[in-house]
Amino acid sequence: MHNSPLAMMVIYAYGVSNPVYQYDDKRDSLGDTCFDIDAISPAPASENDLRLMFQGILEDRFKLRVHWETRAFSGYDLVIAKGRLKMKASTAESEIVVDGHTFPEGTSQMYIATDGTAHLIGRRATMEQLILQLTGRVRAPIQNRPGLRGAFDYDVPFALREDRVNISSAPILMTAIQEELGLKLEKSKVSAAVLVIDHVEKPSEN
Repeated sequence: MHNSPLAMMVIYAYGVSNPVYQYDDKRDSLGDTCFDIDAISPAPASENDLRLMFQGILEDRFKLRVHWETRAFSGYDLVIAKGRLKMKASTAESEIVVDGHTFPEGTSQMYIATDGTAHLIGRRATMEQLILQLTGRVRAPIQNRPGLRGAFDYDVPFALREDRVNISSAPILMTAIQEELGLKLEKSKVSAAVLVIDHVEKPSEN
């Protein structure tokens, strides 16, 4: 990693799936200071093995100490609206194109079109990927209550800000996912694992 803050490195190394609420560093350890890390695996390694090696680097060079704990949050349940799911299972023939740009398989992102309309886009995307995108907007944990699995394709236009609804003609995100995907968010209490930073030191230069 080059020019990376500590938080980014820790989130990768420990597999924090959603840093919006699963990463706790109240002391803002090392702030915005960025670092370069160059390391080579001694042999071919899986992604999990690489993360473990990275943890070792952080623990050695930064004296990093962390622990996981379960916390309760005010969040949401993602449920099927009125019992009618509208999401389409991904197929080899399906295609998603916005502004002439074709999105590849594995895409899960927010895209701003040239007319200012935001698009929630998934191309062969999992429910976990969809939830990660929604979490970034509502800034709270979301549970997959229907337990939906598989890969899906979708293009959901929505107004990025509520005060832009009349301008773009697209609805706000909550309304858009219900109309286009047949899903809605209901307020709920959610338990989730949180990575807590206990100790860290600024490393000396090599």
